[in-house]
Parts: sequence; C-alpha cells; structure tokens
Amino acid sequence: MSILSWIIFGLITGVIVSIFDPKSSEDSVVSGMILGIVGALFGGLLANLLLHSSINSFHPIPLLAAAIAALLSLSAGRFFKRL
Repeated sequence: MSILSWIIFGLITGVIVSIFDPKSSEDSVVSGMILGIVGALFGGLLANLLLHSSINSFHPIPLLAAAIAALLSLSAGRFFKRL
C-alpha cells in the first residue's frame, strides 16, 4: 500500500476510535487522528521493511500491521493522557 493510503487509513481509524470513545472531546478527536496516522505509518512501514516488499505493492500484512499499530498508538496516547 502507498503511504497516502496508510495516512488515510490511520485518519479513519483515529476518527472511528474517537467517535466511539464516550469521553472524547474536540481536542481528543484531533489527537486521535494524529496518533492514528502516526501508528498506521509506523506499522505499515515496519511491515514492509520486514517483508522486503515495495511500499506501492499491496499485501494484507502491512495493512493489518498498520491497523494494529494505529490502535496501539491510540491506546498509548489515551493511557499517557490519563497520567
């Protein structure tokens, strides 16, 4: 997948998580989008490096890694916000 698709995927993940979070506010939606984008980029790039594949080629594993990394970064952001 291309980097642009990971950014869009992370953005969508951040918005969806922020919408379903009952304690979300305006600033948490924006921070959720940013954390989702960062996580998806990190997970997708890491999976592509481990698979030795091109960034523009489609594999389901980088997409799954991007989703997991986006959710992990959102969870970590929420955890550190509570501290």
